[in-house]
Amino acid sequence: MPKYYFTPAGNRRIALALSNLNNDDFKFQHDHKSEIPDDIIFIPYFPKDTDTPVSVYGKSKFLAMLIGGSFNISLHDEGNAAEVTLDWLIDWESEQRVQIANPKEILPENPFVPLTEAFDMDKAKELRAHNFISYAIYLSKHDRFVNSLLLLASQQHSFVSLYAMLDTIETKAKFPKIDDKKSAKQRTEQRLDYLYQQAAITEQEIKAFTGTANNYGLLGLQSRHGDMDWGVPSNTMDLKTATKLILRLAYFTIYHHINI
Repeated sequence: MPKYYFTPAGNRRIALALSNLNNDDFKFQHDHKSEIPDDIIFIPYFPKDTDTPVSVYGKSKFLAMLIGGSFNISLHDEGNAAEVTLDWLIDWESEQRVQIANPKEILPENPFVPLTEAFDMDKAKELRAHNFISYAIYLSKHDRFVNSLLLLASQQHSFVSLYAMLDTIETKAKFPKIDDKKSAKQRTEQRLDYLYQQAAITEQEIKAFTGTANNYGLLGLQSRHGDMDWGVPSNTMDLKTATKLILRLAYFTIYHHINI
């Protein structure tokens, strides 16, 4: 039995949507002390008895970001920025709240480092067939780029954060690296073309996104670049459309991770 749980479980949409999900690392379930059906608690499975409450909070915060990011990517056409916010840390045995000073200042701590399990392709395929969120979180333990995509997608979306996701996807397409530069470039381009096709994204859409994100004249302080005296591009994109575009590309990048 886990030593701790959190209540309330933050964003109820995520908690309620995942309340019946079987996952190795966490569980959302009805609060056993409440008669209100929508009262959900968040149970992280990873903490050990040797973990301090502060460490448990930091690890749970990291896991919550992976859950929120994978949830947002899974519903890419909605352009979500939902999150799981942690509140009270409760000791299961005593049913008492564990007092933690300045919990908002606790830095997220990756609970899966060092990783003790080897990547299992059959498990990945089974998870993908049943639930994208469990699949994505499993991959994030073994692939730094998937991990980065989930963390980035857990934040409030902006052109800067979305461009960081695009950077991550384009860099991921280069791995594993090979020495022959011509072959490496060709392979990267083929992989990206494949992902664009799977996500039904055109080159014009990518150009509209990058042209908007990089333009200080359009976005001001929300721009990825400063004032570089660039004119306004002919094709631009609003933030809602950009969010759906990049989250959709992230979805297909993660979904096809085991194929390319």
